[in-house]
Amino acid sequence: MLMLIIVPNLNAQRENAGKKQDAALETVIKNQAEMYANDHDVKVSDGSVNYKNLEEGKYITDKQAARANKLKIELPSAKHE
Repeated sequence: MLMLIIVPNLNAQRENAGKKQDAALETVIKNQAEMYANDHDVKVSDGSVNYKNLEEGKYITDKQAARANKLKIELPSAKHE
């Protein structure tokens, strides 16, 4: 009987941890986009920042870019202001 109570709780905890990781990745991506813009004297809002630039400049890893694309995390430059 105890097993039935623990398993759903573990699944909920796993889902919660995944959501927190995804939110943290979004924060990292957006911060790195801002850093790229500052380092290259461009504005984030002008579309100069993209995943390719961030990867090539070593601002994010290829794994971070792949995960961000899978999650459809928009870069600040992709937002319409």
